[in-house]
Amino acid sequence: MNRYFFSADRHSVEINGEKRIVCYTEHAIDRIYKRIYGVNDFDIVTFAQVKFSAIENLSHFEMCKVTKNGEPMDALVIYWCVRRDSKLWNLFVPEVIAPDPDKNKQLYRKVGYCPLSIPYHSNLAVVKTILSPGMNGTPEYDLINWHENRAEAERLKISKEKIQSPSEILQFKDLSALKFFQKHRPDQFFFSKDNINRPKEYNPDTNKKKTLVPIAYS
Repeated sequence: MNRYFFSADRHSVEINGEKRIVCYTEHAIDRIYKRIYGVNDFDIVTFAQVKFSAIENLSHFEMCKVTKNGEPMDALVIYWCVRRDSKLWNLFVPEVIAPDPDKNKQLYRKVGYCPLSIPYHSNLAVVKTILSPGMNGTPEYDLINWHENRAEAERLKISKEKIQSPSEILQFKDLSALKFFQKHRPDQFFFSKDNINRPKEYNPDTNKKKTLVPIAYS
């Protein structure tokens, strides 16, 4: 029996004309949390609350394709905000991207790709893991492999291992792979006036008590 978790708001995506609820395995929740925040400094109880809250607030998805064993499969691209007063902002702007003149816009960075599994006879789209940009199966992985300069490609392979979480980005400050991905596409960042990491009708007094809903599926 498998146990998945989905948002109380039932965030969904459309796949082949069918609307499916996005849900997550516990492994996927752990991996996504690390990609968003990096190494955690919380106790076990607080960690569970914080990581579930992060998943609850993922409401903006872009559909894409990744590959597994050479075969394409549906996946979600997820993003997370970069605060203007953060150390990450000072690294990314203007080192990787130019600042947006509109001060009301929020910067978002690509966290990674979530391959989707479709359980038989269900309306679910299950996230079981997350692939950071540059990992095998992602478009960025192909960019590196197609690089005509093999020595530079090897350097980029090392660099992409250092941008998988905020803690690693701040520790190594090696943005070579990130700059390469941003220059040759797909984009690693975008600016938006919308707060895509929360439900559109977010109410701190009511939504703060929400949690992920577990579902058992065999």
